[in-house]
Amino acid sequence: MILGYQPVRRMSARLGQMEYLPGSTRFVVVDSHGRPVKGADVRVLGSQEMPGANVTDGRGVTAMLLKPGTYDIDVVFGPDFLHFSKRVEIPAKGDVWITLPSCAQQPIATLPEILTLLAGAAAVGAGYYWKIEPVRVTGEVLIGASIFTAIYRLSCL
Repeated sequence: MILGYQPVRRMSARLGQMEYLPGSTRFVVVDSHGRPVKGADVRVLGSQEMPGANVTDGRGVTAMLLKPGTYDIDVVFGPDFLHFSKRVEIPAKGDVWITLPSCAQQPIATLPEILTLLAGAAAVGAGYYWKIEPVRVTGEVLIGASIFTAIYRLSCL
């Protein structure tokens, strides 16, 4: 056991709620609007942990037995398994709140955007070569759509 890590959740007989052992550090994971994030996997980096052992419940809460100190925490969340890393100070008592950013790190271009861009370039080239205006315009629209999609996906709204 590295870093004193031990999962500390157990099911309660009362209404299926989770109870947390005394002395454990509770992690509360919320989004940028303060809403709890259900199903986020909270990991202490550098420890040997059981995958999925620290998934947040419906209230955005999970817990671990950790000694007070500074730890690197990694949170995996969302349908695309986005990662958010943060260095946190674990207090002797109290909860650790992790607020996920509204925008997470994403790839610059995805495969659909690249394919749409290439199809648009091919259509523009074919439209100019055969002098077919609707094909050229369609290609320009495809190029614009792929660029707009990449900019929209990468922007923080």
